[in-house]
Amino acid sequence: MDLNKTIRILEPHGGWGNHDMGYYLSGNLENYTKYDTGLCNRIFHWEVLADILIKSNDSDLKLLVQNKIWPELEILEIPHTFGVEYQKTYGTWRSKYEYDELHMKSIYDLDTKTIKMATPLTKKKLYSMYRNKKFNFNKQNHLYTDFGYETLSSIHNYISKSSTDTKSAFNKNNRPLQKIKLKHTMLKEHVDGKYRNFVGIHIRRGNGVTITEDDILSYPENIRDEYRNFVKNNVVVQDVNYKFYSDKIYFEIIDKILEINPTQEIYISHDLPDELIQQYYTRYGNSIRTKYDDREFYQNYYMSNKIDVLHMVKYGNVIDNVMDLMTLSHCPFIITSPHSSWSGFAYSYKNATHIDVDKGIDKIIYEYKNFLNLITLI
Repeated sequence: MDLNKTIRILEPHGGWGNHDMGYYLSGNLENYTKYDTGLCNRIFHWEVLADILIKSNDSDLKLLVQNKIWPELEILEIPHTFGVEYQKTYGTWRSKYEYDELHMKSIYDLDTKTIKMATPLTKKKLYSMYRNKKFNFNKQNHLYTDFGYETLSSIHNYISKSSTDTKSAFNKNNRPLQKIKLKHTMLKEHVDGKYRNFVGIHIRRGNGVTITEDDILSYPENIRDEYRNFVKNNVVVQDVNYKFYSDKIYFEIIDKILEINPTQEIYISHDLPDELIQQYYTRYGNSIRTKYDDREFYQNYYMSNKIDVLHMVKYGNVIDNVMDLMTLSHCPFIITSPHSSWSGFAYSYKNATHIDVDKGIDKIIYEYKNFLNLITLI
């Protein structure tokens, strides 16, 4: 692989799970944030660099990420992007993440037996590119990201507010993230064929969600303690922007949808262990599906294709996360979780009709009826 021109994408949040510096230093739980590896945050951040690469019109330029931060590369085709690994030469006085970050910034010239640092791609340079619409690097062939966490929407919002040129270049119909796909054609066809008429619902109950004791008590009594333990072991941060929406709210929505269209099938994407979503099967039976229903099929398929399934399961829950996200993203109507990048990717992937769950039952059902009318006309 020719690596004469690269942008090295460093993880702006210090990694996820056991890549987190705090985790490394404290020796926290083995399954730390197992259900939340920041996949969609990483994709939205990656999309900025992919957009720059496309706009530069430089066919030699490549994007580099660390395999340990992006294990999804094993089963996802992410355009222009290559995973790299480094021999483990860690000392005991600094974190593994810091060593890996230094490797990512380093350019090794085997001919001259020298090492030099790549050029930082700063926020100032980033915004200058988009403001002036000039995507070049002044003969600097290797760069590393040094601008924190940015997305295409945040960049274009900033440019439009700070410039007389209010015409945003953000095109929702031609985004780099829409070019991401499953590597295996059979699974691609399975997801697209099976779920193209489903209503998708994203239920977020894990890391990031602000959870009270009253929220826990809204669960059926027989699984309250299980959810309480899940929160204790997996909810590392809580953010007021991410609210807990009870089963009662989702039941009301699903009941109304099935009243309007009894044959409607519903896919529920969630960040919970299977046991904590069982109440939906009890209530709706075959009208709903979750990642549980396809897991064995996917794992058997990957096993037959020589993928290390055990590693993919234990390391970041990769198969569940990828297939759950791609399935939700193929649903043409999605009830989303407010402020969630997971929901954001899902509706952006195919520009699905979508509405946040906090808009209320009347607005959601109004949009669902409009959706039904639209697909009837098509």
